[in-house]
Amino acid sequence: MSTMLVALLFLLSLSSTLSLSLQNIKLYDIPVSNHGARIRMIINSKKLNIQVLSPMTELGGLKSEEYLALNPQGKMPLLTLPSGLSIPESDTISRYLLSSTSTINPTFLPSTIHGELLSNQIIRLHDIYISPIQGCMYRALGSGFGRFGDNRQAAYDDLIKQLSCISDTIKMFYSKHKDLEAGRFLVGDEISLADATLFPTLCFTEYMLPKFFDHDEYNHFLQKYFDLMRVTETGFIIKEEIYEALDAWHLSGRWDTIVEEGVGPKKE
Repeated sequence: MSTMLVALLFLLSLSSTLSLSLQNIKLYDIPVSNHGARIRMIINSKKLNIQVLSPMTELGGLKSEEYLALNPQGKMPLLTLPSGLSIPESDTISRYLLSSTSTINPTFLPSTIHGELLSNQIIRLHDIYISPIQGCMYRALGSGFGRFGDNRQAAYDDLIKQLSCISDTIKMFYSKHKDLEAGRFLVGDEISLADATLFPTLCFTEYMLPKFFDHDEYNHFLQKYFDLMRVTETGFIIKEEIYEALDAWHLSGRWDTIVEEGVGPKKE
């Protein structure tokens, strides 16, 4: 038997085993979640056989005893494994899936060390500085906007600043490593975990900032990237999922009182 045939049979066996091992994995998430969308982008891109279930309908909600037994934080997303192990937090879930499906393309892993560095830097900036305050775009007063408490304007101003920090970081890397600026993705010519992290959040900013905060041009660089990503196969799917959920929020009047607060860019 030729070496090439042996290698092919091994890969087919590995793929079959992996597919079987993923059958009983469940992701608890809802379409409007930008953090859950990070994982859904991986599932969609790799065509993984993982069930995506709503904790509201399947387990009685995030604060039900059944769900809290799986994740005491009462947060989404949550991945459950056949072994009984539960994995919370979007970054942890994403990296677990990427490690366990490393033989399935796309890998979501940049091919160069500086590409990997940029991807990790984008993810870190997003998760530390944007995730805690993103609620300023859609949550009612009293829910808190990270370190800014109920000061929506201050949280909003910092959100715009942090988006600029991310775009400036990307442009700085591009100036040093031309190969990273290769097309529609953030890091080279292949989708990475940085794309899966940032793009769903940009679905929020692109939808909410112009409609409810009178901010049409908040970041030209990121808006251009968003326009490129939203026409990719997985980008289109995720955008449609998120926008459909946001449309339902809009129809329910979610932003009515927020608009009355008059938060937005400072007028000259």
